[in-house]
Amino acid sequence: YGISAFDASLVLRSAAGLVSLTTNQQLAADVNRNGSVSALDASYILQKSVGLITDRFPGAGKYWDFVPAERTYADLTSDRVGQDFTAVLIGDVSGNWGSLGAQGESSISSTATTQTITPNSTATLSLETIDILPGTSLPLPLVLSRGAEEIYSLDALIEYDPSSVSITQSDVTAGTSDGSMFIVANIIEPGRLRLAVASSQPLPDQQAIASLTFTVNTLADVTPITVKTASLDEGRVAATSIEGGFAALTPIENDGQVRLSRNRNGLFYANNKRLKFRGQPVQAQLAAWSLLGAETVEGKNIAFVRHASGAQHRWSLDSEWSFEDPF
Repeated sequence: YGISAFDASLVLRSAAGLVSLTTNQQLAADVNRNGSVSALDASYILQKSVGLITDRFPGAGKYWDFVPAERTYADLTSDRVGQDFTAVLIGDVSGNWGSLGAQGESSISSTATTQTITPNSTATLSLETIDILPGTSLPLPLVLSRGAEEIYSLDALIEYDPSSVSITQSDVTAGTSDGSMFIVANIIEPGRLRLAVASSQPLPDQQAIASLTFTVNTLADVTPITVKTASLDEGRVAATSIEGGFAALTPIENDGQVRLSRNRNGLFYANNKRLKFRGQPVQAQLAAWSLLGAETVEGKNIAFVRHASGAQHRWSLDSEWSFEDPF
């Protein structure tokens, strides 16, 4: 695994006083070599894990440290035993550089597990399929379901069709705003995005840990967004994924600022908001009423409807395009 989001989570937990790092772990964690382990080190580690930092860490000047830093022999006239060095890969706080096991255990005397990992639990990363009008943007939440397992980090590769949708690195944000979670993204090539998430607290369960805002450029039907690979806490928890994406809405009425449209199942939308009547999605028609269009007039959402008798009316809806009773 080398340098990963899990290493950043160890730094964040150390900076928050939640875990204690060994001397060698601190040496690996202080990546900018300013003498302290802080959230800035965690930020650099996350950038390194997704490929935004491709050379040495800023301020480090090297890739490796050794303990002891050197050995001096005044008069070497015979073999010496017990002269080993411990190699510390700067940024690899968990100490699992190279192959896990022998090398990982010898590199750092760590409180974290550095042996070969056999996950004993499984968590699920899921994306939903969202209905959307082409030419607009919507956030796609990445939801973690982890049960009772405490998870602090995610390294993932997200794949998508760049001819249908687009995203920038700044369009990827953390799922929470309490400051405990750090997130970094890197578009390594069109259609492939590397994502790293680290937190000082367990990542939330059954909630979004990241929000990816895509712009749908052209869309005839459905375009998938896939979690191609995922590692939770460097493989300590096995990860499964559920594919999501975007499905095209079909416009019915394009006049004005609000476009009335329908999805593949016949449900009505005003722009990208689903219309609801008494909490239920509006489909086809409401009893003797048919939907003709929708618009926002003087800050109020309005639905234009026609009765079977031919009479036309305007119904007022709330800010979420929902209404209880038009009369």
